[in-house]
Amino acid sequence: SAPSADEQADDASVQTSSPLDGLTIRVDEEVRFDAGGTSATVSGAVIRGERDVYRLGALGGQQLIVDLASVESNGVIDVLAPDGSVLADEVTSATVELPSDGEYVVVVGGTRGNVTYELTVTIPA
Repeated sequence: SAPSADEQADDASVQTSSPLDGLTIRVDEEVRFDAGGTSATVSGAVIRGERDVYRLGALGGQQLIVDLASVESNGVIDVLAPDGSVLADEVTSATVELPSDGEYVVVVGGTRGNVTYELTVTIPA
């Protein structure tokens, strides 16, 4: 017999998904700070429908500051925690208190058209 709706719901809750699932990712790279540095800037461009992904390791309790400058003011960023939860959604800048140790993800995308951008990531000492 076919599984009941309750059994199907149980199966669905076991599967893990990521906010990155289904996105067309153009760049996926680690953000590196210079020795002793607390900040890094990366430049790039995404075409409509694509995303650039930047990853960085950080400790719980640290602050993460992200700032996105885009030529046509049409770029936005999402910040994802190691567990996949969204800490900032479609913003141009954010200061986030990091909930846990692990790899954080900053996703750059556009609200319209193509986006040429500069992303600055800072973790104050």
